Amino acid sequence: MILGSVRTEFMNPHLISVCLNKRENNSLQDNKKLAYLIDLKTIAVIDLMTNHLLSQITHEAKIDWLELSETGRKLLFRDRRQRLHLADIEKDDKKTMLNYCSFVQWVPGSDVVVAQSRGSLCVWYNIEAPDKVSIIPIKGEIMEIQRSDNKTDVIVSDGSSTTTYALDEGLIEFGSAIDNQDFKRAVVYLEKLGVSEDTEDMWANLGKLALESMNLVIAERCYAAVGDISKARFLRETISIANEAGISSGGDGYDHYQVRARLAIMMKEYKVAENIYLEQHKVEEAVQMYLDLHRWDDAIEIAKATDHPDLERLNETYFEWLQNTGQERGR
Repeated sequence: MILGSVRTEFMNPHLISVCLNKRENNSLQDNKKLAYLIDLKTIAVIDLMTNHLLSQITHEAKIDWLELSETGRKLLFRDRRQRLHLADIEKDDKKTMLNYCSFVQWVPGSDVVVAQSRGSLCVWYNIEAPDKVSIIPIKGEIMEIQRSDNKTDVIVSDGSSTTTYALDEGLIEFGSAIDNQDFKRAVVYLEKLGVSEDTEDMWANLGKLALESMNLVIAERCYAAVGDISKARFLRETISIANEAGISSGGDGYDHYQVRARLAIMMKEYKVAENIYLEQHKVEEAVQMYLDLHRWDDAIEIAKATDHPDLERLNETYFEWLQNTGQERGR
């Protein structure tokens, strides 16, 4: 079966990379991408399912190596000046990772990057944060990466002997779980580590991603783990509303207007939440949302636009609040 065809003069295996459904994540079922050189300074990334150009990366120096990540969201490439770069296919931008690189490879089954810069072994466990790199001093040259039986080793040779450097399999496992949106697996890993300064950012990142994916149970667990009790409680109440709505509708309840509005509030998308309330003619709830946020002007604006019966009382209460707090009323 031919997935697609392109025209290029550069068929060196280091100058062409294909991503074909390498991950188990269901959202990536049709993840088939191809990266290749249009010319020595220009990379094209296409979707093999649609033949659509996803990204075109122009570089100032000739390129001698490139490789897509297994998720197809990132592309590593190196130029002939030995500089290593990372391109984000979805955001269509690029960043220099190393000014000198003699070896680079994605760790199989993950979006972890291993590279060598002279006497340093560089590891990026979280490719979404390319500025955060683990550096290990080494003597010799990286020969290969071996991964088997839940263990990842970097093999280094100095000519007369070889040395094995073990990578942090836990961080690789967590990163892979995040990439695959297997949030339960990520939680299991973090629970083994407990909560510390080192893991707090990981819990927070997982909570943010879970919330964006509408996995409210996981998000609540994450915010509770980092001690953000108000967000955890807010999510627990939202889950309860969804469950009750689901019983009457036969679904999961996540499409209920209160659930959608509360999640918009949590993401600080207040106008979105306001529109959700007003579409359901829930003026009181829209006004109360802004009052809870101490956004009096917005609450009064809605009250005026809808001829709210308590408009006068709202104005009086706001004026009293301004006087008590010593603020001038600005509109």
